[in-house]
Amino acid sequence: MATKVSISTLFIRERKFHRVRWREAGKVRRKFFKVKAAAEGYAAQLRGEQLGVNQFWSLLTQDEREGLFLIWREGKRRNVDWLALLGRMEAAGGVVSPGCGAVLTELIEAKRGAGRSKDYLTSVKAIVGRFIRGREAMPMRDVGFEMLRRHMDLISLAGRATVRSRLATWFKYGMRHGYCAANLCERLERAKVLAKLPEIFTPEQLRTCLEYLRTNPPEPNTPHKDRPKPGQCHAGAAWFILTAGAGLRPEEAMKVTAEMLHLDEERPFVELPAEISKPGQWRLIYPLPEVVGALRWAGENGAVQPFPLKHKSRLLRRLRERLGWERWAHDVTRHSAGSYWLAVTNDQKHVVEMLGNSERIFRRHYKRPMPLATAKNYFKEFAGFTGNPAGGCIGTSARATRAG
Repeated sequence: MATKVSISTLFIRERKFHRVRWREAGKVRRKFFKVKAAAEGYAAQLRGEQLGVNQFWSLLTQDEREGLFLIWREGKRRNVDWLALLGRMEAAGGVVSPGCGAVLTELIEAKRGAGRSKDYLTSVKAIVGRFIRGREAMPMRDVGFEMLRRHMDLISLAGRATVRSRLATWFKYGMRHGYCAANLCERLERAKVLAKLPEIFTPEQLRTCLEYLRTNPPEPNTPHKDRPKPGQCHAGAAWFILTAGAGLRPEEAMKVTAEMLHLDEERPFVELPAEISKPGQWRLIYPLPEVVGALRWAGENGAVQPFPLKHKSRLLRRLRERLGWERWAHDVTRHSAGSYWLAVTNDQKHVVEMLGNSERIFRRHYKRPMPLATAKNYFKEFAGFTGNPAGGCIGTSARATRAG
């Protein structure tokens, strides 16, 4: 039975009030309100009636109103449907957020089903896995901003952009499925790192690398039966020429097969299918004549395509020892090819198309001033690799190069 409640209006010290009167435990109770809607809402609540929006809002204090407004605004900004989220929690018995490790596994499977590359999946799994290490069973909704901030403080400035991007992918996936309420990465300050000029080979350094690949000296303690045959180049020679001369990414060049090298055509080219090309787009690369000649010679004298990944680190270690480098510079072969190719052809659009870059990335990496004479000497080294240092036609205009 509903409680009998009455509302009356009266004046106290010449000020108007609305009184709610009811009986509770045999005693008369009274409560005064300045606003009639608030009095009616409180009375309806006592009677067990369902409150209207206006009545409910009038019963809230100022702090409660501000709190609800902030929740509504954040949900609107982050595209979170609070009612749908609560509905999923109720349907799941109050447990809607799986463990962090389970969400990562679910994310990887979803990205794999969407056709993302193996390298991308490996990157996401490694970066997010380091963040949630030891917390795999923790519900994703319990991950706090302070936890994220402490983790990012351990990352170098140069690596924060990538880490932030991968973690944001994980949080956004959780938001879309109702596992967490917000992408905490949005609260992180973006790191600003000054772009450095890419490291590239000098013509002399390229000659050192090509000389090692051409002569192919045996590894220390190599059994006699496993030593390379006289006059046979290194198995990775074609891979190195593809990335240092034709500008392929090292991981792309490792997947190129002999069938993709169309070197006997009137206008020789390298075919790069979409499944190999990093941008996911089919590409044709037209190397300069010196590079084409070096690829032909390498293929006829022991080079292997595709070049096995397990042999790449050993080859780079030997080249690094001969160059006197403590480390192998990131993408030094590709950056060298792009920088010198631009200097020789003076055609940015053509080189961008050959490298498979966006123009923004190209401008960031390949605007290093490069004398034309140095660029010509760089590509002459490929002609020297075949034993014909005077061969080739360096300095051909970009238009003539594209026309064959």
